[in-house]
Amino acid sequence: NIVLNSFFGPVMNAYYGISQQINSTLKKFTESFLKTFKPIAYKYEGDGKRLLMFDTINIMSKYGFFIALFIGIPIITQVKLILKIWIDSNNVETIVLSKLFIVLILVNIISSGAQTGLQAIGKIKYYQATVGSLIIIIPLFSSILLTLGYPHYSALIASIIIEALSYFIRLNLL
Repeated sequence: NIVLNSFFGPVMNAYYGISQQINSTLKKFTESFLKTFKPIAYKYEGDGKRLLMFDTINIMSKYGFFIALFIGIPIITQVKLILKIWIDSNNVETIVLSKLFIVLILVNIISSGAQTGLQAIGKIKYYQATVGSLIIIIPLFSSILLTLGYPHYSALIASIIIEALSYFIRLNLL
């Protein structure tokens, strides 16, 4: 929000906010489903059944991804109609940002199992140090892209790239 506001002003920030509203519902729905798997994974790890914990987080990631995809694809294909009905607008910026947010959510959801597995195993310090350090550079990376003249949506593309890199780091730590 801060980076987009700095480069494009409050109007772009409003487009970003509208896109975020559309996609936060998808993310909350999927995450509430995934919360049911976390205690199971923690219990298996606590009982010394690491293979069952790995199976659980694998299922968690797959189901979460497919639920988000099942809901996300219709949103991506019909976001123009959704915006027309909801706010009587069809501006291109909001449509592009909404679609990219769904991609970001899908990348984040697929890594939710690895996040849970790392927490269950107890590698939280290393996880936070590496992934947290990577995530925190998103505004810097976005600012660089926007300074180089890339379009407004490159800030979200930067987030998607960093989140994908974070996913591979999570898997490596796991």
